[in-house]
Amino acid sequence: MRSLFSCLLAVAAALAVLYGCARPADETSSASVAVAASESAPATSLQLQKVVMLMRHGVRPPTKPYVIPPGYASQAWPKWDVPPGHLTRHGYDGAVLLGRWNRKMLSKRGLLPADGCPADGRVRIHADTDQRTRRTGVGFAEGFAPDCTIEVTHTGGDRDDPLFAPIANGAVSYDPEKAKALILARADHDLGSFDAAVLDKAFQRLDAILDCCSLPLCKASGLPEGCQLSQIHYVWEELREDDHVDFVGPLSVGGTASESILLEYANGMPMAQVGWGRVQRSDLRLLSRIHAAEFDLLSRTPYAASHGATPIMKY
Repeated sequence: MRSLFSCLLAVAAALAVLYGCARPADETSSASVAVAASESAPATSLQLQKVVMLMRHGVRPPTKPYVIPPGYASQAWPKWDVPPGHLTRHGYDGAVLLGRWNRKMLSKRGLLPADGCPADGRVRIHADTDQRTRRTGVGFAEGFAPDCTIEVTHTGGDRDDPLFAPIANGAVSYDPEKAKALILARADHDLGSFDAAVLDKAFQRLDAILDCCSLPLCKASGLPEGCQLSQIHYVWEELREDDHVDFVGPLSVGGTASESILLEYANGMPMAQVGWGRVQRSDLRLLSRIHAAEFDLLSRTPYAASHGATPIMKY
């Protein structure tokens, strides 16, 4: 069993989740941290023993140079000062601040001293193989324990770590035909109708920001001039054994576009550059619903979610 009072931090392309394990204070170890915490707490209170944190990487540009296929946006997307998908300086600084805040929070909970280097083995950081996740881990460690040596471990090479991408790496059994059927069932067999009451306004706003859609795109989709993003037909990607199912259409294109606009804002670009100057801060929450709906279907449908989360839950 790992050391009591250890802190395991896994930096990956995943939503942030914090787990605290506790037990009655009078049953805790006699380690100095536990004693210090229990002296100021009632005998029946709970004592924090371990924290497991699963978090996303920091701010990055879009992962592809073209962002979305041609015809959806009337203007070129802004240039970034790092390669596609890499952590930006702003993203790194944010990871440092996050590490600093977590150190203060955990020290107040009695898990670690407020300063100084944690003892060997007390803090572990494991990242996926992407540059953005590895550098986020380094930034977090810098803020969490300045001038200390906390190694950010990761698998070698550029292939995704099966811990974080188990389906694509064949680490779990997965039936893509079954996954597709269950995803379609959640959308009443019509992806265009999924959460339509919530998404219609978001798509209308995104159409205006992108100045979508071009005449060639509309014609290629069998639609008249002036068609809208939400009217583009969905096409399922070719199903491959033991791999994620995916589709191309309004949710995927709109989700990527919306996320890219949010990343521009999160990286500190002037509002005159965010979404070509056509975005208000109030739009960001609305647009993010498109990206959330895409991942709700593809990643949170119970069959996909349970298979995708199995390795990290067993870690």
